[in-house]
Amino acid sequence: MSRARWTVAVVLGVLAMVLHWMLTLPYSLGVSADSVNYLSAAQSLMRGEGLRGYDGKPLVDYAPLYPVAIALMIWVSSLEPLESARLLNMLLAGVCTGLVAALILRNVQNVLLCAVGIALLVFSEPLWGVYLQAWSEPLFVLESVLLLMAGVSYVSAPTPLRLLAFSVLGALCILTRYAGLFVVPLGVLILLT
Repeated sequence: MSRARWTVAVVLGVLAMVLHWMLTLPYSLGVSADSVNYLSAAQSLMRGEGLRGYDGKPLVDYAPLYPVAIALMIWVSSLEPLESARLLNMLLAGVCTGLVAALILRNVQNVLLCAVGIALLVFSEPLWGVYLQAWSEPLFVLESVLLLMAGVSYVSAPTPLRLLAFSVLGALCILTRYAGLFVVPLGVLILLT
């Protein structure tokens, strides 16, 4: 892919981060019952108590990777849990937007179709709906994009390292959202290709 296309993808990723920051500036992220459990689990992990929900019980109804990522962001940034989740989601929105834009720019030759695809990506209400909440979906969306890229890479040139990357990303999807179990049949299909 040309340098100009990579530049466009990076600029779109940065713009997504700036837009996320501006949209969450007045009130931060949206918070639901799931969010409270994720934020409580991140706090309890930072206190050395493991992953515990807001009720103090072990967090077993939710996949563990998003609260761990929030705890890592708390550790790195020294921000409160909700602000750490906001920073994490901002980064996830930017990276995901940049990667998908790069995929569009690399694989779609028609300039008009590229513009339409990128506009749909940048102005996608469902994507922004989850980027603006303290939910695990933004991390899951990024992992799913990376999983797709790893799967395509493995199919185009199978190597043990590419298979390992595909497998690890599949495991991360499941550890982020238990609904990520859908990647198991996807992995079987890719391996049979």
